[in-house]
Amino acid sequence: GSKVSCAATGSGTKGALRLRGGALHAASLTRWQHADMSITEPVHMSLVVNTTTVSWVGRSSVKEMLSLIMRTCVAKTKPGNFARIEHELNGRKVYFYVISRTNGLAGTLVADQAYPQRVAVNLIEQLMDDFTKQCDGVWPQSRSDDCSPFPKLEQYMAEYQDSSKADKIEALKKDVEESKKILEQSVEMILDRGQKLEDLVKNSNRLSMQTKMMYKSVQKKPGWVEECLGCSTE
Repeated sequence: GSKVSCAATGSGTKGALRLRGGALHAASLTRWQHADMSITEPVHMSLVVNTTTVSWVGRSSVKEMLSLIMRTCVAKTKPGNFARIEHELNGRKVYFYVISRTNGLAGTLVADQAYPQRVAVNLIEQLMDDFTKQCDGVWPQSRSDDCSPFPKLEQYMAEYQDSSKADKIEALKKDVEESKKILEQSVEMILDRGQKLEDLVKNSNRLSMQTKMMYKSVQKKPGWVEECLGCSTE
């Protein structure tokens, strides 16, 4: 299947491109329901991507690619559902966790396979509750991403890279994972029949030409992407 390659600065030796720099890679508070019916896809009202270890040349492209996959995951998750969507990054599994509420708000978290699912789900729930309080339950209706700054998103992303610290979250939801069924899927499974990730990339009007060119090059010349993104290989 198609593989999105985002990684940290490394040695340049041959091997698989990998996400690096912590167990949590991205998080968002996303609006899937819009007052403006002309808006046809989810909007990331607040989005944080961990690009601290990616070379500056590739940071915007890493953010754009993860944002695209997260947006697709939200669009394919039914309101009221929890989902864990698996994607393989050259042999390494990364999970896209999505919680979609019936009030139009969804929360997503991108984490390593080893990051505890219970902690990931609880963390999203807490972020969604805090964001709801900040907005008084009324979401900004802009069609643009990052339309509602939410400092706690970046704060939690940094603080809870170590999942053992998650117990410090106040009012942590107890055993959400056990009380609600988590739908386990893959990125390939949620795409429309016959559609591939490269089709999403090609047709997206949110990706820059630079990102599309980099993604295309991943398929043909991994070494070039290593050099441009400063990708580490192991």
